[in-house]
Amino acid sequence: MRNTSWIWVLGTVAWLTNAAVSLRLHAIGHARLALCLAAVFAAAGLYFRRQPN
Repeated sequence: MRNTSWIWVLGTVAWLTNAAVSLRLHAIGHARLALCLAAVFAAAGLYFRRQPN
């Protein structure tokens, strides 16, 4: 599973970008949700990176 853990990192970057755009557009609720989802994706990326092949 280690070879595909980069997908979770890409998802984290996408949600962080979404949060930045939402903050720029003053959509605080949407930005907060995007940050929570980015944290979930980051946690999943760390979890799956530690899995044995």
